[in-house]
Amino acid sequence: MKRIFKDWDRDGSGVISQENLVEVLQGVTELAEEDVQRLMLEMDTNCNGVIEYNEFVDWLMRPPEKSKLRALLDYSSILRPLFDVFDRNGDGWISKAEFSECHKILQSAIRAYVREEGGAVKLYYDPLDLGMESEEAFDRVDSTKDGVLTFRDFTEWMHGHLTRCEETPRQQLLEATQKIARLLAGTIRSKALAGCNPLPRISFTPDPEESRAMERIMNNLGKATVDFKDIAGQCRENQHTNVWSQPPIGLSSRRLRMTHIATGPPSNPLIADESLDTLCVPCPGGENKPNCRPWLGKVTRQFTLEGRRFSEAPEYYEYCTHNFQWEPLPDDVSEKKFEDALDRLGRDAAIFCALKTEADFGRVLDWPGICTALNQAADLRLMSRSQVEEFQYSVEEQIHAQFNAEGLLDCCTPTAVPSSGNIMVQTFLEQKLRLAPGRVMAKLCEMGFVQAGAIWDKFTDDKNSWL
Repeated sequence: MKRIFKDWDRDGSGVISQENLVEVLQGVTELAEEDVQRLMLEMDTNCNGVIEYNEFVDWLMRPPEKSKLRALLDYSSILRPLFDVFDRNGDGWISKAEFSECHKILQSAIRAYVREEGGAVKLYYDPLDLGMESEEAFDRVDSTKDGVLTFRDFTEWMHGHLTRCEETPRQQLLEATQKIARLLAGTIRSKALAGCNPLPRISFTPDPEESRAMERIMNNLGKATVDFKDIAGQCRENQHTNVWSQPPIGLSSRRLRMTHIATGPPSNPLIADESLDTLCVPCPGGENKPNCRPWLGKVTRQFTLEGRRFSEAPEYYEYCTHNFQWEPLPDDVSEKKFEDALDRLGRDAAIFCALKTEADFGRVLDWPGICTALNQAADLRLMSRSQVEEFQYSVEEQIHAQFNAEGLLDCCTPTAVPSSGNIMVQTFLEQKLRLAPGRVMAKLCEMGFVQAGAIWDKFTDDKNSWL
């Protein structure tokens, strides 16, 4: 550490000034002036205008997950090769068209690899957001909403995936990223050559050798992408120390909403379409004594006013098992306490919590409730919008096929089958379908959106029957 400190202390003064910091960072990554000032404030804990050795050591020992700027420095060398491939024209940022092209190639590569190896695409851990449509993924990465992705946007995109623990295998991650970048660049060049070949062809029949070569390239790129996903997620599951347990007696999301209404401001008569989005999660620890375990609740009020949709800042509550009441959490700890519990719970269990919350911790959910819960999971970035839509379509298709197999569509004329069948399916969904939250999770698991879990594995055997 002393050697690194001396390297950063460019003028040999025994401390690191802001000018030293700018000089060092210019050779590492791109930071705006305000970023350098923020980094200086992070490191200069005694606020004397320079960074002393003990402050430098404390900053280096701090986990990168505590600072996006620290993550930008730590992972710039790992992510830069991949960023440069996405940045096709080398202008320093990634346009939506450039991102879309690379994103779609990676999606196709994974499908090619899975076809070759057999099985299904499992995207429950998806650091590159390949389970999303490219436009949705771009919007997620474009945190500044300026229509382009800077290297900082790109790094912050990966920040939450690569900083879960200190044991992230950096060398393996670097090698996997470089391999993806090399193969992705080669794939783009091959496709460009194939599309711009000036030589006339005698026949429109594709060259079998060229086709096989492209298949090999896509298969190798798919394998490299899967390897990157696996390496980036190696230690993620170890951080999920908060586990699901049966809720304590009296826990109710409906009562949470009533508490929020009772303690909040009076309703405005000009407000329309008011809703309260609610999520309940268990506190870490206490799973061995579920009836004594505290739970946390988050309530977000949304409404329409003068034709515009508004979302208020969420309010947080804790369910107290000694008096069976929801109590507001103090503002200075509420958000951090809830987000910590949610993060340590893991995405699959968090999706299950969203379903159980919508069911008011009952046994079954109706179809509108299922859709509401999964859309809330998408809002929380636990799954993508396209995954929600794919789930809905798959359920509708299965019900339609079962209606047809059991002769329930025979009364329709051949020309009316599609429309009449769809009406029957929608009526059944909206009026009769009732599913246990675990059954919904079993379906998501079947589709590769979540991993297998003890809570919903028992629903796997009857997942094909929906009537």
